[in-house]
Amino acid sequence: MLVAIVVLALAPSILVMWWAYRRESGKPESVRLLAVAFLLGLLTVIPALAAGMLASLAHRALTGWLRLLYQAFVTAATVEEGAKFVLIWALVHRHPGVTETADGIVYGMAASLGFAFLETSLYVGESAFVLLLRGVTAVPLHVGCGALMGYFVSQSRFHANGGAWIGLIVAIAVHGVYDSLVFVGGRVAFLSLVVVAGLIVSVPMLLSRARRAGLGPAGSASGP
Repeated sequence: MLVAIVVLALAPSILVMWWAYRRESGKPESVRLLAVAFLLGLLTVIPALAAGMLASLAHRALTGWLRLLYQAFVTAATVEEGAKFVLIWALVHRHPGVTETADGIVYGMAASLGFAFLETSLYVGESAFVLLLRGVTAVPLHVGCGALMGYFVSQSRFHANGGAWIGLIVAIAVHGVYDSLVFVGGRVAFLSLVVVAGLIVSVPMLLSRARRAGLGPAGSASGP
């Protein structure tokens, strides 16, 4: 029963990533590289947890809204998206299998799905409702933020626009707003669904822009 609940919790994001994989233009994505991105995303949870524990020490001195916002934007969003950003940047800039802008989106999603998979697994002691709620909100949030960062990191590699940090900042902002709404609770928490829906809508738009961008300079697969 527990396994079925976990599968249901992750199913929406797995389907989204599969759709992105199938929609990818050019060469078919390497299953091996997708698996590597996923597994590295799993491992990224470890340093993120350690950094989160250190960051959480500071919020004890805060109260009220300052504490809530610190937890949302720093302890959660900055730490988690920062850890994923480092992984996505390394994959996009260093792996020869990444040859076009859309690759960064797909691999960013795969890495983030791995991160979200392990993070969600840490909640297996909670109720089925909590697991399913994470499946339709928190997991798509991570995958969507991974797509955003993957797009901007790819742009920085193939088109030398220096916009990689924009992806990180946007991901932190989106993640922070989502967590703030959830932490407030009550009816306000339902607004977090709007954030998730916006991310889901943004993924096909990013892929469309990435396909128009095509390959890197001269179709090169090498980094800058």
